[in-house]
Amino acid sequence: INQMVTIQGHSLEDGAFKSDYIRIGDGCTIGCNAFVHYGIEMEDNVALGPDSFLMKGEHLAANSTWRGNPAREI
Repeated sequence: INQMVTIQGHSLEDGAFKSDYIRIGDGCTIGCNAFVHYGIEMEDNVALGPDSFLMKGEHLAANSTWRGNPAREI
């Protein structure tokens, strides 16, 4: 987990408080200034690029690389 990363386990949506798990596997890398929303699962050895936004509900397969806003597998 690099500098300026935000890992947010909750939000206020349409006046309702929502939260969910965040699972980050072994050997994962989260780039500088990335934003990780709640309800995600990163399996082992996933790389999330800098300045990326990982939307809620995403499941990132092991050994994959993701980048962008919203983050997509590359």
